[in-house]
Amino acid sequence: MIRYNGKSKAQRTQAATAAAPLKGINASQGLAEMGPTDALYLYNLLPTEIGLQTRLGYQEWATGMVPTLDGILTIIPFEGMVGGVLTTKLFAACNRGIYDISTPGDAPAEVYVWPDRSELAGYCSYEPYTSQNADTFLLVADWVNGLVEYDASADTWAPSTITGVDVSTLNFVVNHHNRFWFVQRASTDAWFLEPGVKAGAATRYPFGSAFAKGGELVGLYPWTNGDGSGMNDDLVVVSRAGDVLHYRGTNPTLTTSWARVGRHSIGRIPAGNRVAATYGADLFLLSRYGLVSMRDLSSMEAAALAESPTKRVERIIRTQMSQYLEDIGWELTVLSGNNTLAIASPWVPGRTTYPVQFIMSLSTGAWGISRGLELRTVVEHKSSIYW
Repeated sequence: MIRYNGKSKAQRTQAATAAAPLKGINASQGLAEMGPTDALYLYNLLPTEIGLQTRLGYQEWATGMVPTLDGILTIIPFEGMVGGVLTTKLFAACNRGIYDISTPGDAPAEVYVWPDRSELAGYCSYEPYTSQNADTFLLVADWVNGLVEYDASADTWAPSTITGVDVSTLNFVVNHHNRFWFVQRASTDAWFLEPGVKAGAATRYPFGSAFAKGGELVGLYPWTNGDGSGMNDDLVVVSRAGDVLHYRGTNPTLTTSWARVGRHSIGRIPAGNRVAATYGADLFLLSRYGLVSMRDLSSMEAAALAESPTKRVERIIRTQMSQYLEDIGWELTVLSGNNTLAIASPWVPGRTTYPVQFIMSLSTGAWGISRGLELRTVVEHKSSIYW
């Protein structure tokens, strides 16, 4: 045993400040190159415009729905005027059908039953429609069952009455210049209606010959942008193999009023059609490269891919995509309430962990990762987030 009976020295402390990782995840540089405000990983500590915030909690909204496969795949918000009164609804779609979840609680009412209840029934896109008589409708295109519509005045659901095409094959709907466009499942064909209507004869528009890389037609996405001559309400057409066609005009039947003004290639597109999101005057597209900005892509293609908004997390996203690229469930969403962009990865039966969501602050460009949620889809409705 050793003892020391000398005088002890007074303890000295020195305060120091450590920078918080306000720049979020940096997976694009080596550790030695990273700054003190970078993070190797950032789980459930998410970047905001004023710093970092722990992921908020949640509470149950609607329970008791009985999907036989894969859970709720789409949450559909609806707001429209019915009899001069603003009416809001919230619907949820799964492989059984569509449920009205406007009121929180157990066992909501099933309002529409799918004829085909296979695995991807309930994976939908949707668009509202208001007639000249102020009647309000909602058009819903299901991945498996095709196009159906909701009549808000009658509070009823029914298959679409569009003619000229088998509506059960239409799995995507979008409104561009007051004209509805539809994508035909497992094809390179789109169909469109006359302006201002939701029914009548549809006209075929084949995009296949313009797809240099090939692949099926994924979706058509409106993009309002400025090119120096004013604002343009353009249409961006995406193929599964990564072709991006940029069209401008209002009438696809007239060469004087419709033209392709750009064509790009952005790498293979993940499964599904929720691969685009609008933010301000930009349109973001999700591909195997990561997140691509149409505004950057149209100006300088090589530089746009090199300086993707996901550059700092691309390595992590590519790891997820290498495993789950062909699984439906990738979803790109802008959540305006907290000024963030979210990339959700698929929920795949048999995976040992919950899927992750990559979250970017649109104010700072910083990235974080949310994990630990059984999240299959997310939507913003009346200033709240539902998943």
